[in-house]
Amino acid sequence: MKKIYKLIFTVALLMSAVIQLAAQVNGSAAKPLVSTVDKPVYYYIESASNGSVNFSGGGKNYLGNLVYTPTATSGTIIKHDLMATITSAGISANNAKWQLLKEGGIVKLKNIGTGLYLDEARWGRTTVTSPFSAEALNTQYTANSQYRLRNANQASPAVAWYSTTNGNYLDRWGSTAPNSQVAWFFIVVPGSEANYEELLAPGVKADLAAKITATQAVLTNSSEGTDIGKFTAGARTTLSNAISAAQGVYDNSSSTSANYINSIANLESAKWAYLATVSKPVISDGTTTKWYLIQGTRPANTFMTSNGLGTTVTGTTLVPNDAQYWKFVANPNGTADGIAMVNKATGEYVNADVANNVNIASVALMPVKNLRLIPSDIFTNGTARFWIENTGSTLSFRLHAGNTATMNWYGNAYDNSSWLITEYITLLKSTLQTAITNAQTLLAKSSEGTDFGQYTADSRSTLTGAIVLAQSVYDNASATEAQILTATSDLNAAINTYKASINKNPVSLLPTNSEKYRWYTIRSYATNSNATMHLAK
Repeated sequence: MKKIYKLIFTVALLMSAVIQLAAQVNGSAAKPLVSTVDKPVYYYIESASNGSVNFSGGGKNYLGNLVYTPTATSGTIIKHDLMATITSAGISANNAKWQLLKEGGIVKLKNIGTGLYLDEARWGRTTVTSPFSAEALNTQYTANSQYRLRNANQASPAVAWYSTTNGNYLDRWGSTAPNSQVAWFFIVVPGSEANYEELLAPGVKADLAAKITATQAVLTNSSEGTDIGKFTAGARTTLSNAISAAQGVYDNSSSTSANYINSIANLESAKWAYLATVSKPVISDGTTTKWYLIQGTRPANTFMTSNGLGTTVTGTTLVPNDAQYWKFVANPNGTADGIAMVNKATGEYVNADVANNVNIASVALMPVKNLRLIPSDIFTNGTARFWIENTGSTLSFRLHAGNTATMNWYGNAYDNSSWLITEYITLLKSTLQTAITNAQTLLAKSSEGTDFGQYTADSRSTLTGAIVLAQSVYDNASATEAQILTATSDLNAAINTYKASINKNPVSLLPTNSEKYRWYTIRSYATNSNATMHLAK
């Protein structure tokens, strides 16, 4: 685990309402709100870890355990335990009560019993200097929301931990799994309910505004079409209508906190319902076979590549060749809707039967653990990316771009774990479209004439014809890979030929009338500050 220095504690949303969550022990879960001077609100921070999540060697059931400070000494290690265990050790129940408050413009998490503030995520130490803050970053609120206590500058949140030396204490771990040891409930301490209710409406109204913005971004960043990762016009209209309905609730001065909360939940459901309609890759069978390029997130612009049977699958720049082509096939192992990934060059499978945080090698036999393609709310050029995870209720495999080598890593799904899946022919057409755009731009920015830097009518006509031919191939839905490759190559060659035909004869700079001079501005477009320009005979 990495050491954390000056950190800012934040409270971030952990999951959506559609996930089955653990029950609370010490009261009902609430949204963490910042107190005001005249309306203080105090919380128990209760672990949501119910033992169902395989977390760093095994799930732990810490339901009911509360975060508390054992002593009032600055720098003490913050721990977690049952209230009965805390008080039986002679520690005040107030040491398990916390308040979110704003001081100097910074939201902080303050312990009521000791007056200390949450400081460092690793060890969960406290301090009287309060360089740490606890900021609510959630964009959705439900009655059972779980949160993670997170460093604002890093992805790793606070985790309920155990050691023989320190007992139950807080540490730091890179995961966002619901019901795991990083998941926490905020529970309003009895006596704070009235103040909490008065603060709730503006708090969840702000959440609704953020949710509307985030959902609109999903609609804006995605696009209509039939290719993989695209959406139908009907699905986009449905999501747009849901956004409009939520905006109506936000704008209505009579709306209550319950109205805001319901609108947030409705928008979240509408978003995932929209994503579920995405056009997905074909599952190959005895009748149909489709090969795909699978692009990761790091290194940038790299694709899953086989390096031979039994070796690590890596992320490599586009070649492309059979080692970078993959198909999805039904996997009868595990749940009925599972799939496996097969490489074209070797026929081997991506091995899904590996432990967390382990590089993935290829195997000859179909893995026992099968996979599913989950549409994400991450987009590249209007196309939805996919998470590739194991099926079933317990997450134990997530394909992760791990700096060249692909890995199984089921921490934060938004950390280099989404994949752009593209048919090879779609990629080729995209390349052809780029060439067409480049040629059109070149033609528009150049001119016909006999002056220096101009082009002849014939050269412009030739390039125009090449663009028309390339466009006809692009528009042909039945065009083959070979035809698209040829059209792209021919157009790029036409561009180069056109560029070479530019009039660069220095004689054309001379005036046609010897009694009249032509004057020119000679400008350098070099960006280097040391660049110079020379005129020579």
